[in-house]
Amino acid sequence: MQQLGLDKHVFSTTKLEGHFGNIITRIIFHLTGEKANIWLIGFLKKIRKIDRITLFNNIHDHIDEHGKLYLRLSKQSLFRKFIEFGNLDIIRIKIKPKTKQGIALIPKYYREMF
Repeated sequence: MQQLGLDKHVFSTTKLEGHFGNIITRIIFHLTGEKANIWLIGFLKKIRKIDRITLFNNIHDHIDEHGKLYLRLSKQSLFRKFIEFGNLDIIRIKIKPKTKQGIALIPKYYREMF
């Protein structure tokens, strides 16, 4: 998880069974407050510029009705030491902000991180 800038001491793992009996490891990182904001800003800086622009312009497509941001990263790109969005063989990231701005202003909150 070094490419994502996450400390191995702040996560928990769970072993799950996939549809075909394969083992899936679910890793949950729990960051709160300023640490979470700092991580998100650093994470966004590591993404390729074209992907940042695409995410910025399409932020509504990645936010659910509760204000959670969903990103899908290519697992293969992480093994090659860079961050890239993907649709196959992915690592899913869910970010749930605690903000007093209200759901309607969540896209603005995320855009300010850029």
